[in-house]
Amino acid sequence: MPPIRLTGFVIVLVGLLSGLVLVAQPFFALGNVAPLVLLLLFLGCLSFGLPLYAAGDHRQRALRLSGGALLLLGLVALIGVFVDAAGVRAAQQSTALLWLLAPTGIFGGLLLAYFAGALDRLDGKAR
Repeated sequence: MPPIRLTGFVIVLVGLLSGLVLVAQPFFALGNVAPLVLLLLFLGCLSFGLPLYAAGDHRQRALRLSGGALLLLGLVALIGVFVDAAGVRAAQQSTALLWLLAPTGIFGGLLLAYFAGALDRLDGKAR
């Protein structure tokens, strides 16, 4: 893997991990972490790391992997909203960011998967 793609992969991984901590924060005591910092880290790392990671020959695989991870994060946020709303487990903090992360993650993940499929179709027509 070229250094640019490896750097992008690590940056995307840091962004997804910060998103995962952001999703888990309302339900578990994770220390004194500011949600705004995690949100900015999540959005910033994904927006800067994804173009670096998707550069090169294996663009479709990178988009599918990132899209799948983002979709999974959005679904976990949606499950967190459901768990709090249904009273299965009461959130210790506000779930307002989960309401933002759920549609953003689901829509972003589906969009990246669509782009990967479109690149596959373009490669098939070019041959």
